Amino acid sequence: MSTATATVTYDAELIASARETFTRARSLDWPETDRILIGETVRDLAGALLRHRRLRCGMVPAFFPGMPAGKGALARCLKGAAEEAQEIADHLVILLPACGTEGSGES
Repeated sequence: MSTATATVTYDAELIASARETFTRARSLDWPETDRILIGETVRDLAGALLRHRRLRCGMVPAFFPGMPAGKGALARCLKGAAEEAQEIADHLVILLPACGTEGSGES
């Protein structure tokens, strides 16, 4: 497997995992005590997923903070956006553990 293919697979796996966490979090009842923080984290995750999608579609703003220059710049940005989304998803799982479980947990 080439490095480029491995990077694409890595990014795709991170984004798929973050998207699943996002979807599960939106379908759960949030505890009243952490409702505001969970809501902010869900919005942050939605923004990170959107940034990754826009980058993947080639919608790169004229000024993109942290955009590296040179060969492979877009690939590095996609990787960074995927890692950011997964990091936010990990925080969301800490706040709302049920959104980190695979499937519904029912047989």
